[in-house]
Amino acid sequence: MHANTTTKIETDVCIIGGGPIGLAFALAAATRLSLRVTVLETAPAAPVELTTINANANTLDSRVYALSPASCALLAQLGAWQTMAAARLQVVNSMRIWGDSESPDRSLNASSPPDL
Repeated sequence: MHANTTTKIETDVCIIGGGPIGLAFALAAATRLSLRVTVLETAPAAPVELTTINANANTLDSRVYALSPASCALLAQLGAWQTMAAARLQVVNSMRIWGDSESPDRSLNASSPPDL
């Protein structure tokens, strides 16, 4: 049984979701605009230090994120790109994407636009 509790938080911006986009926006809003930011996430937060993540690949999520040069530049401006382990960064020239749905697989190539 969960107890009902109410906590009052004064914030300028409330972001729903602590994934890569939500956290990047939170960092940008807090550092560039000096806003008080609250991030709501359903998954429990695990305290992890960046030095531990960079040193131990076993603690990392195995998902792959493809970022555009503009996204990389934004993360660098926010100071986040510099915290990523160089061994975890790789240029991606092509990839194949598939999922659980019945839709066909997608192949992407850096030299051609995606087939939508």
